[in-house]
Amino acid sequence: MPNTSTGPFTPPPGCVPGRPPSRVDAPAVSRLTTDALKGVAILGVLLSHYVYHEIGNQPMLVSALNGYLGLFFVISGLGIEASLERRLAQGVTFPAVGRFYLERALRIYPAYYLGLWTMVAISGKPYGLAAYTGYISPYWFITSILHCYAAAPLFHSMLGRLGPGRFTALVTLAALGLNLVYQVWLPPLDEPWLSLVVYKNILLGHLLFFAWGMAMYRTRKTAVDAPQNTLSSASGLRGWVAFVLCLPFAGLLASTTLSPLVKAVSAVLYYLMLLATARAAFEGRLPLPTKRLLCAIGRATLLIYLFEPYYYFFVGARILTPGALSTPFLYALTLSVFILLCIVAQPAFDLLARLPFRLRPRS
Repeated sequence: MPNTSTGPFTPPPGCVPGRPPSRVDAPAVSRLTTDALKGVAILGVLLSHYVYHEIGNQPMLVSALNGYLGLFFVISGLGIEASLERRLAQGVTFPAVGRFYLERALRIYPAYYLGLWTMVAISGKPYGLAAYTGYISPYWFITSILHCYAAAPLFHSMLGRLGPGRFTALVTLAALGLNLVYQVWLPPLDEPWLSLVVYKNILLGHLLFFAWGMAMYRTRKTAVDAPQNTLSSASGLRGWVAFVLCLPFAGLLASTTLSPLVKAVSAVLYYLMLLATARAAFEGRLPLPTKRLLCAIGRATLLIYLFEPYYYFFVGARILTPGALSTPFLYALTLSVFILLCIVAQPAFDLLARLPFRLRPRS
């Protein structure tokens, strides 16, 4: 089984005076692994949109295919904790936190504004100021990830004080308690498949996954610093079982016949299966096929997510015919071209995010 770790962790501020630690040395999990998991998640989203638009009336299937969306937040939490540990090595200071928020904004807002302006150009309906902040957005994922970024410094401080174990227990109990309240006492949503917004728009699960990812970074860093040979065929099998069982439990959340209590239990099992899946992948016990291709797709996740609605606007309404035998083949062909265009365009947005720091005069 290949080892996905990047080698011993290099603690901040680095061994070269005046130079930040290498991005390659900082993570306790291979960037190839995290990007490949993003690729898995975004492909599930695309397939769920195909089912919703072209097949319809399959809420449990749509919910199941969206099940791996939680991986985005786990991976983001892991990467953000690595960044904050470097940035805040000397303590939580305003300049360090400000730079963290600036870096996140440069990675999110250029592509987000381009997507928003495209939507305005097509619909002819301008958005208010709140939409431009992203905190009330037509893109739920943007809103959710910005909530996570806003909470990240606080989570980082809590993680340092409590340690990974107690921190994870605290945020898990809080999120699951709110989840239970939502499922049992709050009125149901208008559209049944949106039951999965328990971790989307209601600030419950996506913050839970993000906090789990931050704690998993600390745990993985410790494991890399003091490696132990714990891999076995049984542990690898458990990882694949969790990978497969995520989807049925996610699908049950959209059921209109189950009782609220059963759906709450399904949500808990989904959370646990997703956590086990991420953990198995981070530890190298869940090798993904075509990993480099998934990695390329995962790196372009934001562009794919933002512009896939316009792909449907131009292609779905003009080329795809619901129910026709040719539709799945045309969908696969045109969507592959769309994904390739996003992959090709992604480096330009990466450069745009780094450019202000490269142009800054060196001290």
